[in-house]
Amino acid sequence: MTTTGAPRTYSGWTRESFGWFMGLRTWQLLLVMLTVFPLLLAVGNGRWMLFAQLLPLVLVALALVVVPVRGRPAVRWLTDVVLFAAGRATGWSRWRSQAATGAATPQDLDTVDLPGVLAGLRLHDGPPYGSLLQRICVIQDPRAGQWTAVARITHPGLGDLDEQTRSRYADQLGGMLAAAARGEQVSRVSIMIRTVPDDGAHRAAWMADHVSATAPALVQQISAQLEQAVVSAAVRHEVFVTISISETRVRGQARQAGGGAEGRARVLYRHLQEMEGHLRGMGATAVQWLHTEDVADAIRTGYNPADAAVLEQARQEHRRGRPTVTGVAVGAAGPANAPAP
Repeated sequence: MTTTGAPRTYSGWTRESFGWFMGLRTWQLLLVMLTVFPLLLAVGNGRWMLFAQLLPLVLVALALVVVPVRGRPAVRWLTDVVLFAAGRATGWSRWRSQAATGAATPQDLDTVDLPGVLAGLRLHDGPPYGSLLQRICVIQDPRAGQWTAVARITHPGLGDLDEQTRSRYADQLGGMLAAAARGEQVSRVSIMIRTVPDDGAHRAAWMADHVSATAPALVQQISAQLEQAVVSAAVRHEVFVTISISETRVRGQARQAGGGAEGRARVLYRHLQEMEGHLRGMGATAVQWLHTEDVADAIRTGYNPADAAVLEQARQEHRRGRPTVTGVAVGAAGPANAPAP
Protein backbone atom coordinates (compact mmCIF):
# COMPACT_ATOMS: atom_id res chain seq x y z
CA MET A 1 0.00 0.00 0.00
CA THR A 2 1.33 3.43 -0.92
CA THR A 3 0.25 6.51 1.03
CA THR A 4 2.17 9.18 -0.87
CA GLY A 5 -0.05 11.59 -2.75
CA ALA A 6 -3.81 11.93 -2.71
CA PRO A 7 -4.94 8.55 -4.11
CA ARG A 8 -4.14 5.25 -2.41
CA THR A 9 -3.22 2.26 -4.49
CA TYR A 10 -3.40 -1.36 -3.41
CA SER A 11 -1.61 -4.01 -5.38
CA GLY A 12 -0.66 -7.61 -4.85
CA TRP A 13 2.24 -9.68 -6.07
CA THR A 14 2.91 -13.26 -7.00
CA ARG A 15 6.23 -15.05 -7.00
CA GLU A 16 7.61 -15.43 -10.50
CA SER A 17 8.13 -18.98 -11.67
CA PHE A 18 11.51 -19.89 -13.17
CA GLY A 19 12.95 -23.12 -14.48
CA TRP A 20 15.47 -24.96 -12.35
CA PHE A 21 18.27 -24.96 -14.99
CA MET A 22 19.19 -21.59 -16.51
CA GLY A 23 15.52 -20.61 -16.46
CA LEU A 24 14.47 -23.67 -18.44
CA ARG A 25 11.85 -26.10 -17.26
CA THR A 26 12.41 -29.85 -17.38
CA TRP A 27 10.50 -30.42 -20.62
CA GLN A 28 12.33 -27.50 -22.27
CA LEU A 29 15.70 -28.88 -21.20
CA LEU A 30 14.85 -32.31 -22.60
CA LEU A 31 13.78 -30.82 -25.94
CA VAL A 32 16.98 -28.76 -26.09
CA MET A 33 19.09 -31.88 -25.49
CA LEU A 34 17.21 -33.85 -28.14
CA THR A 35 17.54 -30.98 -30.61
CA VAL A 36 21.30 -30.51 -30.07
CA PHE A 37 22.08 -34.25 -30.06
CA PRO A 38 22.21 -34.63 -33.92
CA LEU A 39 24.66 -31.71 -34.10
CA LEU A 40 26.93 -33.38 -31.56
CA LEU A 41 26.83 -36.62 -33.54
CA ALA A 42 27.75 -34.77 -36.73
CA VAL A 43 30.69 -33.04 -35.00
CA GLY A 44 31.83 -36.29 -33.38
CA ASN A 45 31.91 -38.06 -36.76
CA GLY A 46 33.56 -35.14 -38.54
CA ARG A 47 30.66 -34.64 -40.93
CA TRP A 48 30.92 -30.87 -41.22
CA MET A 49 28.68 -30.55 -44.26
CA LEU A 50 25.86 -32.25 -42.37
CA PHE A 51 26.59 -29.98 -39.41
CA ALA A 52 26.21 -26.88 -41.62
CA GLN A 53 22.94 -28.21 -43.01
CA LEU A 54 21.47 -29.04 -39.60
CA LEU A 55 22.61 -25.85 -37.83
CA PRO A 56 19.86 -23.50 -39.17
CA LEU A 57 17.16 -26.06 -38.36
CA VAL A 58 18.52 -26.57 -34.86
CA LEU A 59 18.67 -22.83 -34.21
CA VAL A 60 15.04 -22.43 -35.30
CA ALA A 61 13.99 -25.35 -33.08
CA LEU A 62 15.90 -23.89 -30.11
CA ALA A 63 14.22 -20.54 -30.62
CA LEU A 64 10.81 -22.19 -30.61
CA VAL A 65 11.59 -23.99 -27.35
CA VAL A 66 13.52 -21.32 -25.45
CA VAL A 67 12.40 -17.86 -26.60
CA PRO A 68 9.16 -16.83 -24.86
CA VAL A 69 6.31 -15.23 -26.80
CA ARG A 70 4.02 -13.31 -24.44
CA GLY A 71 5.28 -15.34 -21.53
CA ARG A 72 5.04 -18.78 -23.16
CA PRO A 73 7.47 -20.67 -25.41
CA ALA A 74 6.51 -20.68 -29.07
CA VAL A 75 6.33 -24.47 -29.11
CA ARG A 76 3.54 -24.29 -26.53
CA TRP A 77 1.62 -21.91 -28.77
CA LEU A 78 2.12 -24.22 -31.77
CA THR A 79 0.97 -27.25 -29.75
CA ASP A 80 -2.15 -25.42 -28.62
CA VAL A 81 -2.90 -24.30 -32.18
CA VAL A 82 -2.63 -27.87 -33.44
CA LEU A 83 -4.84 -29.22 -30.65
CA PHE A 84 -7.37 -26.43 -31.19
CA ALA A 85 -7.52 -27.10 -34.93
CA ALA A 86 -7.93 -30.83 -34.28
CA GLY A 87 -10.70 -30.11 -31.79
CA ARG A 88 -12.61 -27.99 -34.27
CA ALA A 89 -12.16 -30.56 -37.05
CA THR A 90 -13.42 -33.44 -34.89
CA GLY A 91 -16.15 -31.48 -33.10
CA TRP A 92 -14.52 -31.66 -29.65
CA SER A 93 -14.69 -27.88 -29.24
CA ARG A 94 -18.46 -27.72 -29.69
CA TRP A 95 -20.39 -27.61 -26.42
CA ARG A 96 -24.12 -27.72 -25.72
CA SER A 97 -25.80 -27.86 -22.37
CA GLN A 98 -27.91 -30.87 -21.51
CA ALA A 99 -30.87 -28.61 -20.82
CA ALA A 100 -30.66 -27.23 -24.39
CA THR A 101 -30.60 -30.72 -25.92
CA GLY A 102 -33.64 -31.78 -23.91
CA ALA A 103 -31.80 -34.80 -22.47
CA ALA A 104 -31.39 -33.40 -18.97
CA THR A 105 -33.01 -35.31 -16.12
CA PRO A 106 -34.20 -33.62 -12.89
CA GLN A 107 -30.96 -34.80 -11.29
CA ASP A 108 -28.93 -33.20 -14.11
CA LEU A 109 -30.67 -29.86 -13.53
CA ASP A 110 -29.35 -29.87 -9.95
CA THR A 111 -25.74 -30.00 -11.22
CA VAL A 112 -23.79 -27.13 -12.73
CA ASP A 113 -23.50 -27.47 -16.50
CA LEU A 114 -21.01 -24.89 -17.77
CA PRO A 115 -18.47 -24.91 -20.61
CA GLY A 116 -14.68 -24.85 -20.48
CA VAL A 117 -12.79 -24.57 -17.22
CA LEU A 118 -16.06 -23.77 -15.41
CA ALA A 119 -17.28 -27.33 -15.95
CA GLY A 120 -15.54 -28.47 -12.77
CA LEU A 121 -17.41 -26.08 -10.46
CA ARG A 122 -19.69 -27.62 -7.84
CA LEU A 123 -22.36 -25.76 -5.83
CA HIS A 124 -23.09 -26.92 -2.28
CA ASP A 125 -25.76 -25.74 0.16
CA GLY A 126 -23.79 -24.84 3.26
CA PRO A 127 -25.03 -25.32 6.83
CA PRO A 128 -27.25 -22.59 8.39
CA TYR A 129 -25.41 -19.29 8.82
CA GLY A 130 -26.14 -16.33 11.08
CA SER A 131 -29.18 -15.50 13.17
CA LEU A 132 -31.51 -16.00 10.20
CA LEU A 133 -30.12 -19.51 9.60
CA GLN A 134 -29.50 -18.71 5.95
CA ARG A 135 -28.07 -21.49 3.81
CA ILE A 136 -25.22 -19.98 1.82
CA CYS A 137 -24.07 -21.43 -1.48
CA VAL A 138 -20.48 -22.68 -1.18
CA ILE A 139 -18.78 -22.94 -4.58
CA GLN A 140 -16.15 -25.65 -4.90
CA ASP A 141 -13.45 -25.24 -7.53
CA PRO A 142 -11.39 -28.47 -7.52
CA ARG A 143 -9.13 -27.16 -10.27
CA ALA A 144 -8.00 -24.16 -8.19
CA GLY A 145 -8.41 -25.88 -4.83
CA GLN A 146 -10.75 -23.19 -3.47
CA TRP A 147 -14.05 -22.94 -1.60
CA THR A 148 -15.91 -19.68 -2.22
CA ALA A 149 -18.88 -17.70 -0.93
CA VAL A 150 -20.37 -14.80 -2.90
CA ALA A 151 -22.11 -11.71 -1.53
CA ARG A 152 -24.16 -9.15 -3.41
CA ILE A 153 -23.66 -5.76 -1.77
CA THR A 154 -25.50 -2.47 -2.08
CA HIS A 155 -23.30 0.63 -2.07
CA PRO A 156 -24.33 4.26 -2.70
CA GLY A 157 -21.09 5.01 -4.57
CA LEU A 158 -18.27 7.47 -4.04
CA GLY A 159 -19.32 10.37 -6.25
CA ASP A 160 -20.84 12.53 -3.49
CA LEU A 161 -18.36 11.71 -0.71
CA ASP A 162 -15.70 14.00 0.69
CA GLU A 163 -12.01 13.14 0.79
CA GLN A 164 -12.07 12.22 4.47
CA THR A 165 -14.82 9.64 3.97
CA ARG A 166 -13.03 8.18 0.96
CA SER A 167 -9.85 7.83 3.00
CA ARG A 168 -11.80 6.08 5.73
CA TYR A 169 -13.23 3.66 3.20
CA ALA A 170 -9.71 3.06 1.86
CA ASP A 171 -8.53 2.26 5.39
CA GLN A 172 -11.39 -0.21 5.74
CA LEU A 173 -10.40 -1.84 2.47
CA GLY A 174 -6.83 -2.15 3.69
CA GLY A 175 -8.11 -3.57 6.98
CA MET A 176 -10.20 -6.15 5.13
CA LEU A 177 -7.23 -7.28 3.03
CA ALA A 178 -5.00 -7.38 6.12
CA ALA A 179 -7.58 -9.46 8.01
CA ALA A 180 -7.84 -11.84 5.07
CA ALA A 181 -4.06 -12.28 4.96
CA ARG A 182 -3.61 -12.53 8.72
CA GLY A 183 -5.18 -15.96 9.12
CA GLU A 184 -3.47 -17.35 5.99
CA GLN A 185 -6.64 -19.25 5.08
CA VAL A 186 -8.32 -16.75 2.76
CA SER A 187 -6.67 -17.16 -0.63
CA ARG A 188 -8.66 -14.64 -2.65
CA VAL A 189 -10.88 -11.59 -2.15
CA SER A 190 -12.49 -10.35 -5.36
CA ILE A 191 -14.76 -7.37 -5.94
CA MET A 192 -16.63 -7.28 -9.26
CA ILE A 193 -18.92 -4.51 -10.48
CA ARG A 194 -21.24 -5.56 -13.29
CA THR A 195 -22.94 -2.81 -15.29
CA VAL A 196 -25.87 -3.79 -17.51
CA PRO A 197 -28.80 -1.92 -19.06
CA ASP A 198 -31.64 -1.51 -16.59
CA ASP A 199 -34.40 -3.98 -17.41
CA GLY A 200 -37.02 -1.72 -15.81
CA ALA A 201 -38.91 -4.64 -14.23
CA HIS A 202 -38.52 -3.39 -10.66
CA ARG A 203 -39.63 0.13 -11.56
CA ALA A 204 -42.54 -1.18 -13.64
CA ALA A 205 -43.80 -3.16 -10.64
CA TRP A 206 -43.52 -0.07 -8.43
CA MET A 207 -45.36 2.05 -10.98
CA ALA A 208 -48.14 -0.52 -11.25
CA ASP A 209 -48.68 -0.29 -7.50
CA HIS A 210 -48.54 3.50 -7.19
CA VAL A 211 -49.90 5.05 -10.41
CA SER A 212 -53.43 6.34 -9.95
CA ALA A 213 -55.98 4.93 -12.36
CA THR A 214 -58.03 8.15 -12.12
CA ALA A 215 -55.23 10.41 -13.39
CA PRO A 216 -56.01 12.46 -16.53
CA ALA A 217 -55.24 10.79 -19.83
CA LEU A 218 -52.77 13.50 -20.84
CA VAL A 219 -50.84 13.10 -17.60
CA GLN A 220 -50.70 9.33 -18.07
CA GLN A 221 -49.45 9.78 -21.65
CA ILE A 222 -46.70 12.21 -20.63
CA SER A 223 -45.72 9.96 -17.71
CA ALA A 224 -45.48 6.94 -20.01
CA GLN A 225 -43.24 8.85 -22.45
CA LEU A 226 -40.97 10.04 -19.64
CA GLU A 227 -40.87 6.53 -18.23
CA GLN A 228 -39.82 5.08 -21.56
CA ALA A 229 -37.08 7.69 -21.99
CA VAL A 230 -35.72 7.15 -18.46
CA VAL A 231 -35.69 3.34 -18.61
CA SER A 232 -34.06 3.22 -22.05
CA ALA A 233 -31.14 5.36 -20.82
CA ALA A 234 -30.77 3.83 -17.34
CA VAL A 235 -28.11 1.32 -16.31
CA ARG A 236 -27.94 -1.00 -13.34
CA HIS A 237 -24.86 -1.71 -11.25
CA GLU A 238 -24.40 -4.99 -9.42
CA VAL A 239 -21.53 -5.39 -6.96
CA PHE A 240 -20.36 -8.89 -6.01
CA VAL A 241 -17.71 -9.78 -3.44
CA THR A 242 -16.22 -13.28 -3.34
CA ILE A 243 -14.30 -14.73 -0.41
CA SER A 244 -12.27 -17.88 -1.12
CA ILE A 245 -10.32 -20.17 1.17
CA SER A 246 -7.59 -22.58 0.12
CA GLU A 247 -8.23 -26.30 0.33
CA THR A 248 -4.63 -27.06 1.32
CA ARG A 249 -4.73 -24.57 4.21
CA VAL A 250 -8.06 -25.55 5.76
CA ARG A 251 -8.07 -29.31 5.26
CA GLY A 252 -7.12 -30.04 8.87
CA GLN A 253 -9.62 -27.62 10.42
CA ALA A 254 -12.34 -28.79 8.01
CA ARG A 255 -11.83 -32.35 9.21
CA GLN A 256 -12.31 -31.19 12.80
CA ALA A 257 -15.47 -29.27 11.77
CA GLY A 258 -17.14 -32.38 10.39
CA GLY A 259 -15.33 -32.95 7.10
CA GLY A 260 -16.71 -32.82 3.60
CA ALA A 261 -18.33 -29.78 2.07
CA GLU A 262 -20.07 -28.81 5.34
CA GLY A 263 -16.79 -28.83 7.27
CA ARG A 264 -15.15 -26.57 4.74
CA ALA A 265 -18.23 -24.32 4.75
CA ARG A 266 -17.99 -23.93 8.52
CA VAL A 267 -14.34 -22.90 8.21
CA LEU A 268 -15.33 -20.42 5.49
CA TYR A 269 -18.12 -19.01 7.67
CA ARG A 270 -15.56 -17.98 10.29
CA HIS A 271 -14.26 -15.34 7.88
CA LEU A 272 -17.56 -14.12 6.43
CA GLN A 273 -18.73 -12.17 9.47
CA GLU A 274 -15.43 -10.30 9.75
CA MET A 275 -15.43 -9.56 6.01
CA GLU A 276 -19.03 -8.35 6.25
CA GLY A 277 -18.08 -5.91 9.02
CA HIS A 278 -15.34 -4.43 6.86
CA LEU A 279 -17.69 -4.16 3.87
CA ARG A 280 -20.19 -2.20 5.95
CA GLY A 281 -17.33 -0.03 7.16
CA MET A 282 -16.61 0.72 3.49
CA GLY A 283 -20.13 2.14 3.10
CA ALA A 284 -22.10 -0.94 2.02
CA THR A 285 -25.71 -0.52 3.14
CA ALA A 286 -26.60 -4.18 2.56
CA VAL A 287 -24.58 -7.39 2.34
CA GLN A 288 -26.47 -10.45 1.10
CA TRP A 289 -24.64 -13.79 0.97
CA LEU A 290 -26.06 -15.67 -1.98
CA HIS A 291 -27.68 -19.06 -1.75
CA THR A 292 -27.71 -21.54 -4.63
CA GLU A 293 -30.70 -20.03 -6.42
CA ASP A 294 -29.15 -16.55 -6.29
CA VAL A 295 -25.85 -17.86 -7.68
CA ALA A 296 -27.73 -19.57 -10.51
CA ASP A 297 -29.51 -16.27 -11.27
CA ALA A 298 -26.19 -14.40 -11.32
CA ILE A 299 -24.71 -16.97 -13.71
CA ARG A 300 -27.75 -16.85 -15.97
CA THR A 301 -27.91 -13.06 -16.18
CA GLY A 302 -24.16 -12.98 -16.75
CA TYR A 303 -24.51 -15.10 -19.89
CA ASN A 304 -27.80 -13.50 -20.95
CA PRO A 305 -28.53 -10.09 -19.34
CA ALA A 306 -31.92 -9.99 -21.06
CA ASP A 307 -33.20 -12.69 -18.68
CA ALA A 308 -32.86 -10.28 -15.73
CA ALA A 309 -36.19 -8.67 -16.60
CA VAL A 310 -38.03 -12.01 -16.63
CA LEU A 311 -36.49 -13.11 -13.33
CA GLU A 312 -37.21 -9.78 -11.65
CA GLN A 313 -40.80 -9.81 -12.88
CA ALA A 314 -41.25 -13.32 -11.43
CA ARG A 315 -39.87 -12.14 -8.07
CA GLN A 316 -42.24 -9.17 -8.06
CA GLU A 317 -45.18 -11.46 -8.79
CA HIS A 318 -44.11 -13.77 -5.98
CA ARG A 319 -43.94 -10.86 -3.50
CA ARG A 320 -47.53 -10.01 -4.36
CA GLY A 321 -48.67 -13.54 -3.63
CA ARG A 322 -49.36 -14.47 -7.23
CA PRO A 323 -48.50 -17.98 -8.46
CA THR A 324 -45.23 -17.95 -10.40
CA VAL A 325 -41.91 -19.74 -10.70
CA THR A 326 -38.91 -17.82 -9.38
CA GLY A 327 -35.27 -18.52 -10.06
CA VAL A 328 -33.62 -20.81 -12.55
CA ALA A 329 -32.38 -24.36 -12.20
CA VAL A 330 -28.64 -24.69 -11.61
CA GLY A 331 -28.25 -26.99 -14.61
CA ALA A 332 -29.98 -24.46 -16.89
CA ALA A 333 -28.12 -21.36 -15.63
CA GLY A 334 -25.33 -21.55 -18.21
CA PRO A 335 -25.42 -20.87 -21.94
CA ALA A 336 -27.28 -23.13 -24.35
CA ASN A 337 -24.17 -23.62 -26.46
CA ALA A 338 -20.60 -22.38 -26.53
CA PRO A 339 -19.00 -22.59 -29.99
CA ALA A 340 -15.27 -22.34 -30.38
CA PRO A 341 -14.13 -18.71 -30.59
